[in-house]
Amino acid sequence: VYKTKNYPNTSGWPQISISYWVNKTSSVSTNNGIIANGFNGATNINATTYNNLTFAPTSNGITYTLGTALAQTIHINGNWTLGNNSNSLLVTNSSYNATINVGGNLVLQLVNGSFTKSTSATITLKPTGTKTWTDSSTTVQDIGNVTIGSGASTPKITLGSNVKVTTLTINASHEFDMLTRTMTLTGTGTSFTPTGTFTPSTGTVIYGISSGNVNVAATTYNNLSLINSGSGLTYRFGTAAGQTINVNDLTIGFGGISMTADNNTNDANINIAGNLLINSSVTFTKSDAAPKIITFKPAGSKTWTANNTPAQDIG
Repeated sequence: VYKTKNYPNTSGWPQISISYWVNKTSSVSTNNGIIANGFNGATNINATTYNNLTFAPTSNGITYTLGTALAQTIHINGNWTLGNNSNSLLVTNSSYNATINVGGNLVLQLVNGSFTKSTSATITLKPTGTKTWTDSSTTVQDIGNVTIGSGASTPKITLGSNVKVTTLTINASHEFDMLTRTMTLTGTGTSFTPTGTFTPSTGTVIYGISSGNVNVAATTYNNLSLINSGSGLTYRFGTAAGQTINVNDLTIGFGGISMTADNNTNDANINIAGNLLINSSVTFTKSDAAPKIITFKPAGSKTWTANNTPAQDIG
């Protein structure tokens, strides 16, 4: 059923007219791009192609479910904005695992809300030129598996805030610039694949797993932190033998939670330009390859701190 709903000028709000489709599951879609102004019940977002797509309910605690059936695709040619920095909103992609394609800016502003990620589907950021990814939510949301790819005209994503993902893939001929921000990766295995251009600027990458093991991608970081929230986990330097990891400040471990930093499996060359901090309850498994596998390259005075007891032989 195709409907048009008018929202009169009350309480200082301008009049809004929205045309939309409603099916038997109370789904809403519109190619004109505004969703949820005035839709205050649980709502499914239809799998179709949108220009700009905004979720902005006028009351609290509303749930928006992406898709209406399994494995659909939602295309957003322009900007995707989740929340209005006012009313709490719950967005879920765990029910139908929709693939999401975003051509413009990605903006999360979920005040006391949440984004429930898909564990299998991917959000693909497809910028034409430079676009921005921002999360100003009360708590930064893990949005799942993200790929930067299929863009055009020197495609580039820059961070407008700290962000959190399960995995991030940067495709060839695409750039990801962290500026001054922090990105937290929560996935296990290989959670970061910077095939394209990764520009760390003055940002920080945190590999923040709670279970399982993770491979630390061979690339150039600014600050790199290996921070586990579950005990007994393993961080393995590199994804293949003999790779090189360049880093400014390197922090290993957090809060006395046991973990293993493994450089024996892949024998990565680690170049450290800044400070090295190894916290308590960290077991460091050194490389058994050639000497100087870890090289300190300080500009000025830097610090090497080992808080673990006994201090670990790092190679």
